[in-house]
Amino acid sequence: MAVVISNLRQDAVEGNFDLVADINFAGKKKTVVFSRFGNAPQLFSARPTFEPFAVMMLAPAMLAGERLVIEGEVDAHLLFQMNGIVQDILKAVIPKSSKVLVDAAPHQSLAISPGTNDDETAMDAGVGSADDLPAATGFSGGIDSSYVMSRGFFKRDVPKSMQIGLLMHHNVGAFSSTRHYQQSLTQIGHWADQRGLPLVGARCDMSPWYEGMTFLQTHTLRNVAAALSLGHLFSGYMYASGYGIESVIKGRLTNIDSLNTILLPLLQVRHNYFRLFGSEYTRTEKTIRVVSDDLINDSLNVCCRLRRDDCQFLNCGTCVKCSRVIMVAEVMGKTHRLEGNFDMKAFHDQRNRCMFNFIYSTFRPGGNRSNRVLVRYLLENGFKFPSAMRPLLKMAA
Repeated sequence: MAVVISNLRQDAVEGNFDLVADINFAGKKKTVVFSRFGNAPQLFSARPTFEPFAVMMLAPAMLAGERLVIEGEVDAHLLFQMNGIVQDILKAVIPKSSKVLVDAAPHQSLAISPGTNDDETAMDAGVGSADDLPAATGFSGGIDSSYVMSRGFFKRDVPKSMQIGLLMHHNVGAFSSTRHYQQSLTQIGHWADQRGLPLVGARCDMSPWYEGMTFLQTHTLRNVAAALSLGHLFSGYMYASGYGIESVIKGRLTNIDSLNTILLPLLQVRHNYFRLFGSEYTRTEKTIRVVSDDLINDSLNVCCRLRRDDCQFLNCGTCVKCSRVIMVAEVMGKTHRLEGNFDMKAFHDQRNRCMFNFIYSTFRPGGNRSNRVLVRYLLENGFKFPSAMRPLLKMAA
């Protein structure tokens, strides 16, 4: 048995530009669609490519222990890495998986590194010149992606190859509902329009293919696959880091994000390269920088509540993620900057419960270790927790 990807094609459907292939897996044949949309001028100029489907299906093939066969060409660099170290990385994250053969015809165009200009390679990908292409990033409005925009778009205190000129917002199976995704997409679309940034994305619910694996084990593969379906629109992709480099150095390899420093450069194809952005800082340090930036904090979308029907704001103000941003803003004296985007009244009305839920999620068995850094920061800067929480707070010392 093998996992077979075949019959690559493209279709323009109702304003979207669909990249389509057939996948035969576990004896069943299904059609998979990357439904691409957006307002970038060259959206409809892409040539079809197997790479998004190859990246998407590597982990499912490894978990099933079956050969991955692509009936067409795959970038030679990507094919080489997928048959080697990429699988070693995935096995570290998904221990039940096995190494498999990835079989495809290698496409021999040279990949482009930052700062080069290879027009022949760029034309092969369906674009004019590699140097004409902007750097892109996936933007959700969360702390990590907001930090990328703060540095890479507003301050522009990074090299030119890392300065953002294109936003992406995908739906790869992470959203709790279609309504939640549409609400997020609409808000980010308005924000991007106001700043003159093109916004594109791809819809492809990959969750059915990742049964037996968690989202935290697979989200890098999902996001890279979606980005590659739009690869003709960008050169470098600045991937927002969710982990500080310290996690890699100390060997806290709890999910795929903690290995992105190694994994992302290996997924380079032709004129597309992927780089981690923001791993030099902890989540707490990035939160402080984002809250301090007037130009970015009005776009924050950190909320993790599952139901959103009863809230007038994009951020509920009471979930764990909302609470930690509000508490940092309190310490900094900047809560007024969140008032248009967070339900501040809900937080104040349920203040003790919000803080208890945050502390519990931090110190319970298997809790969020990065939040302990935040607790220490809050305590060192005079934040007042209820006295009943003091026994737990001692664990942050």
